[in-house]
Amino acid sequence: MRLASALLIVPVLLAPVCAVAESEGQRLHDRYCLSCHGTDVYTRPNRKIRSLDQLETQVGRCIKGAAKVRLTPGQTAAMIQYLDKTFYHF
Repeated sequence: MRLASALLIVPVLLAPVCAVAESEGQRLHDRYCLSCHGTDVYTRPNRKIRSLDQLETQVGRCIKGAAKVRLTPGQTAAMIQYLDKTFYHF
């Protein structure tokens, strides 16, 4: 009984954390990615990203290459989470 109650409470407790990560991901994306391209690259029919692994790899390339910015692993994860939830849905 206690385990079942705990399992119902955990998502409620984590929801604000996920929302903060997603909003940070959007803020970082808007700051560093939109200067090179619009969001249409995520939704075009011939998009190259077909998996979460490919998305993670591409975000890493863009951060180090085009954006030339240093992000923490948490910031990178937040950006990937934002892109996945908003555009890719892996």
